[in-house]
Amino acid sequence: MAMFIIDTCQYFLLRFIHVNKWFYKHFHSWHHRIYVPYAFGALYNHPSEGFVLDSLGAALAEYLTGMTAPPALVLFTVSTLPSDPLQLMSGNNADYHDIHHQ
Repeated sequence: MAMFIIDTCQYFLLRFIHVNKWFYKHFHSWHHRIYVPYAFGALYNHPSEGFVLDSLGAALAEYLTGMTAPPALVLFTVSTLPSDPLQLMSGNNADYHDIHHQ
């Protein structure tokens, strides 16, 4: 459930950032400097964007699911791995991300 919350928050926030030219220019354009994406390249972004998308998203998921420290540690570790099981259910996956950056 926590991974679903993280992915949902990131999807809608990134969709907003791509549509809003000001946010894209001042924040998300950092991420698009990478032309050959790789798994950990997804974490290359403006510090403010990284804090909102990654840190706050994971903290919100931890809070909403009532996690204790051990499962939260697993969540924060798994959420940085390149293989997200939710990508199997959606076309919005690593392959799409590679095409998006081209």
